[in-house]
Amino acid sequence: MKDYLFLLLLLLSLLLSLLASCPPPCSCVPGPEGSTVNCSGLHLERVPQGLPADASALLLRGNNLTDLFGQLPPLPSLLHLDLSHNQLKQLGRGLIFHNFCRLEVVDLSHNDFRTVFNGVFRGIHRLHTLLMMLVQINFIEEHVFDGLTNLRKLHLSHNHLNAIFPEWYVTLAILSGKLTVLTY
Repeated sequence: MKDYLFLLLLLLSLLLSLLASCPPPCSCVPGPEGSTVNCSGLHLERVPQGLPADASALLLRGNNLTDLFGQLPPLPSLLHLDLSHNQLKQLGRGLIFHNFCRLEVVDLSHNDFRTVFNGVFRGIHRLHTLLMMLVQINFIEEHVFDGLTNLRKLHLSHNHLNAIFPEWYVTLAILSGKLTVLTY
């Protein structure tokens, strides 16, 4: 009986520590690969501070985020990042995603940035799905996709692209056996 009581107290303690590390007004759900932190649809203008370090999914969909510079803390377990349906005006030149080396899925759809600069996806070599639909993009620099050797799905549809660079095709040709979906 003591063993069961000890185990119950240990589980309760773990649950309370997970709940305590979840920044309000977000909700956090523990999972086998880490916590899913859901901060969607909360009209946030900034990324909440105090995100749990074990977050494997960060859902910031449907807020009022306009700039992410200096707002995303290191989350070494992050696999999925949803920033869709915000008002992001820019992504910068490689400083936004550099703390997420395990990142596999990024959704930037339904935002408001016009240019995607070289280096913005630098360091996220595990990325396999990149969604940038309905963003108003009119220019993507020529080496943006360099280093994304695991990319399988790239969605760029419903943008205002003025040019498609030959360098894209070189990078995407390297992925030709791997890239299964390309929309533009």
